[in-house]
Amino acid sequence: MARLAWTRLPTADGAGAGAEGPGPVPASPSSAGYELFAGGVESLDYEVIENYAYREEQAQRSKFWVPYYVMLKWLFSLLIGVGTGLAAIFINLAVENFSGWKYAATFAIIQHSYFVGFFVYIVFNLALVFSSVYIVTNFAPAAAGSGIPEIKGYLNGVDTHGILLFRTLVGKIFGSIGSVGGGLALGKEGPLVHTGACIASLLGQGGSAKYHLSSRWVRIFESDRDRRDLVTCGCAAGVAAAFRAPVGGVLFALEEVTSWWRSHLMWRVFFTSAVVAVVVRSAMNWCKSGKCGHFGSGGFIIWDISGGQEDYSYQELLPMAIIGVIGGLLGALFNQLTLYITKWRRTYLHKKGKRVKFYCSKDNEYNDLATIFFNTQDDAIRNLFSAKTFHEYSAQSLITFLVMFYSLAVVTFGTAVPAGQFVPGIMIGSTYGRLVGMFVVKFYKKLNVEEGTYALLGAASFLGGSMRMTVSLCVIMVEITNNLKLLPLIMLVLLISKAVGDFFNEGLYEVQAQLRGIPLLDSRPKQVMRNMSAKDACKNQKVVSLPRVSRIVDIISVLRSNKHNGFPVVDRGQNGESLVIGLILRSHLLVLLQSKVDFQNSPFPCGPGILNRHNTSDFVKPASSKGKSIDDIHLTEDELGLYLDLAPFLNPSPYIVPEDMSLAKVYNLFRQLGLRHIFVVPRPSRVVGLITRQDLLLEENGNNVTTELQSTSVRLHFPDESAAAAAAAVMECVIGVVGRDFAVVAADTSAVQSILVHKTDEDKVMVLDSHKLMGASGEPGDRVQFTEFIQKNLHLYQFRNNIPLSTAATANFTRGELATALRKNPYYVNVLLAGYDSDVGASLYYIDYIATFHKIEKGAFGYGSYFCLSLMDKLYRPDMSVEEAVDLVDKCIKEIRLRLVVAPQNFIIKIVDKEGAREYARRAYTDSPPEAATSEAATVAA
Repeated sequence: MARLAWTRLPTADGAGAGAEGPGPVPASPSSAGYELFAGGVESLDYEVIENYAYREEQAQRSKFWVPYYVMLKWLFSLLIGVGTGLAAIFINLAVENFSGWKYAATFAIIQHSYFVGFFVYIVFNLALVFSSVYIVTNFAPAAAGSGIPEIKGYLNGVDTHGILLFRTLVGKIFGSIGSVGGGLALGKEGPLVHTGACIASLLGQGGSAKYHLSSRWVRIFESDRDRRDLVTCGCAAGVAAAFRAPVGGVLFALEEVTSWWRSHLMWRVFFTSAVVAVVVRSAMNWCKSGKCGHFGSGGFIIWDISGGQEDYSYQELLPMAIIGVIGGLLGALFNQLTLYITKWRRTYLHKKGKRVKFYCSKDNEYNDLATIFFNTQDDAIRNLFSAKTFHEYSAQSLITFLVMFYSLAVVTFGTAVPAGQFVPGIMIGSTYGRLVGMFVVKFYKKLNVEEGTYALLGAASFLGGSMRMTVSLCVIMVEITNNLKLLPLIMLVLLISKAVGDFFNEGLYEVQAQLRGIPLLDSRPKQVMRNMSAKDACKNQKVVSLPRVSRIVDIISVLRSNKHNGFPVVDRGQNGESLVIGLILRSHLLVLLQSKVDFQNSPFPCGPGILNRHNTSDFVKPASSKGKSIDDIHLTEDELGLYLDLAPFLNPSPYIVPEDMSLAKVYNLFRQLGLRHIFVVPRPSRVVGLITRQDLLLEENGNNVTTELQSTSVRLHFPDESAAAAAAAVMECVIGVVGRDFAVVAADTSAVQSILVHKTDEDKVMVLDSHKLMGASGEPGDRVQFTEFIQKNLHLYQFRNNIPLSTAATANFTRGELATALRKNPYYVNVLLAGYDSDVGASLYYIDYIATFHKIEKGAFGYGSYFCLSLMDKLYRPDMSVEEAVDLVDKCIKEIRLRLVVAPQNFIIKIVDKEGAREYARRAYTDSPPEAATSEAATVAA
């Protein structure tokens, strides 16, 4: 375990827990460690858990893994586009044909009997709507609504249970067919966004295991981060399929649903949208031959008004601005009414559970109100957008339709059917927009004014006032109308309608997210957060921590007593203080408790060999978001008394902030990085380094992983063996001598890197047990980690077998661990192991970082060895007394200090004999180098 401890735990008066002892501490129900909200809403873990299993898996990946990973991303982008396009084609074919059959039957029967025709029309619609309701309520409850608020929450870091399941996808597709085909005042565009997200998520997890539609070879995107990218592609594909607007789909994903963005994702999202456009265009060309039944040009939304109004006058800007104001007011009112009605429906309706006649007096007449009501919404919008159709609609008909359809849309939105709001919003906006256009035509009689142009602007204004989108909606409207000349006008009404709507309330999706209990993080922190610190935000919480080696019964107690998702893990430092060493997730604890393979009898830490039992896929949370529960864990009384070492499975580098950091900065960090936990710690006492932009501009080489993958190991990696040896042979000195029934090990106490001295009180000679010493040199992190690992394993062996391990066996064990690590992630550590055994006496072993192993009588490591080995050859005798051996060590120390460029100031000398291992003496020197120790030393050195 790397001994990188960021902070001491807060004291009890600082709302901390765990500082008084290693045992678990009860949690407060108000703690925010586990963000579980009402309705099964849970935060996502977008942070990479850089535990030992993750690092080992990264180290074992071949050079072909990265190309395979990138290739699979692009393949999935292609499949998402194809799948979403096919789903959109199927939905549109079904809706158009059901609507065609319905209207054909109604019009045929109504010629003979109005009441029978009306009855057939009602029965047809009820059958379709009730089929949609049945599918949603009994098969896929998560398919209700548009799904955009839930997907927006998912990409914001909040997961709602069931929104990306296979049954939700099926329910969304068939429910949309029933609800839209049944004539409800809603659209299929929002559900198509949800459909694309479901397809992307199912591809990322390899299919659906529940329905036996899965494949293991594609299960490479197992983390929430990878799934987030795929779901973003699915959202863009849904918009591109709904509106045949690939650029609008990309901008919709960028502006409306995602909380973060990067260039690599933009490329794949654009590719996915382009694939959707090709698939939809191919389907439309195929259907032109008449093979698709009633499916015609209105099947996919495209209202070509390129032949409409060519120019506009400045005199028209005022009525156009009025359209923007009307759109903002009606949009804000729509959002508020849907909120109130949905709340009322949940509160009262769930607990309890005038006829309009259309006729024509003559055969060559038509009823303008019937052309809107008795038509699919797509075709009705096409009629409203039509150019050169003056006096096609009367003001009375448009006002009647506006009032009725607006009321129906308000009541319908929020019911238990898949419901989109794009097309109903366009219907409402185009209706009052055409009304304003009719007024402009009458008022400005000499201008070349098209009523359809104002209908388009009205549609954009209502969507802007309701959904509060600007850039993406502007591009979508331009793409679906094929008229770039109207772009400035669309921009004008969108800006006005959004500004007016924002004055009253939030956008439709934000309001619906709040209603569903989805805690979205806005793009900007609240103003009050700038006057608060991180400590203020968590001052009423109690930190629930776990010791590194925890009893199983204690872990079970902590998991049952609170709902936290993450727990700080603490360990004891060299001076006995509590240090935070990482974060362990609740889901990981449940996996370990269920597997039971890591349980141990000893309360001492184990080594990295335990990692062979697990890989990162074992800890992947299923896409259903349920995961494992503490109620699924069944343990015996004997198992509850065992222990579990958490070090190999924790995240050793979670994000931390000082307690006095502004809460606004914490908010931005939390949201932009997609975090679930941030440690709040006291201000650090010292700085170990400073990273600048230049430090992050690393050169790529053949051994580094490239292309969207980052190395997360904390150890140094060297491009070749010579550089590794140079790192191991830093300017430090370890000396070992075996005498008559004793062994002496000495080392400098400087923590150095190259010519920089960081510390002068580092003890590099560890007492492994009562009769063993280990002097080590090398990379500081590896040295401390490896020597402690060996020490803990010796304690564990003695605890289990009631006898200590011999010096020779310890040396072989040490060599074996170095050799094992050499194949994966080597320890750059050189070791002199000294010990005393009652049967063989004192012994000394030489082991370097590449597992070279020798039993020796004298030896040294570090640059100092170049100056003292010859002196030891000259003066060493096997029968030396303790005083003589220490004198030899002193001579070596003085020679080292005389000749080494960076002379260590202090040395520590330890001895092991039949009385045990202990410190013998310390040597402290001034900064000035000493004179030659003796004439013998000077002669030998010469």
